Amino acid sequence: SERRREEAQRRKRRRRRVVLPLITLVVVAALGAAALIGGRSLTSRFGTTPDYTGSGSGEALVVVKPGDTATDIAATMVSQDVIKSEKAFANAAKQDARALGIQPGTYKLHKQMSGAAALQLILDPSARLLSRVTVPEGLSVAATLKLISEKSKLKLADLQAAAKDVKALELPSYAKGKPEGFLFPDTYTFDANVTAESILRKIVGNFLKVAQDNNIVQTAQDKQISP
Repeated sequence: SERRREEAQRRKRRRRRVVLPLITLVVVAALGAAALIGGRSLTSRFGTTPDYTGSGSGEALVVVKPGDTATDIAATMVSQDVIKSEKAFANAAKQDARALGIQPGTYKLHKQMSGAAALQLILDPSARLLSRVTVPEGLSVAATLKLISEKSKLKLADLQAAAKDVKALELPSYAKGKPEGFLFPDTYTFDANVTAESILRKIVGNFLKVAQDNNIVQTAQDKQISP
């Protein structure tokens, strides 16, 4: 009987030596899981977005293309080290409805700006690089192209080639393929990365608008002369 009791006690001690470590392992694993889940929850609620501080320094030219979203603009800024993360700019953009109206163009920003500072600067009209040229009355096509080249930094050869592309200029049929007289005198503002074709098309487009507003074609027909 005594031996049986001793044997039973030994079996109990052996079970405790096996069971207690297992219980400890389960408890530790449970605590670790809780800490991991809790840590993730705290990070999601209180974690910080990678971001620079301040208004930055130096110079960076950011090109916003037609159709670019705030995410596209942020990606361009990150690639040029203007901002530290896309989320930093996105968070700032969510707080300002004007972010939806950022126009295509070239903007002069700084390196290593906070997301909020980058947004405020790109919304500032003075940050957009523009060229301005006034085409006076009486200039020939050759003189107009030279003037535009000087003011926009476009190559004169590119402007001359564009002036020969009648289809691209969208000249009216009565121009008979010649731009002379269709480069309307006015003051024009262009983006810094504008092309020769788009500049001349805009100037010709201005002529067509004025011609339409003044019923030039109809008036010419009434007088039985060409526009």
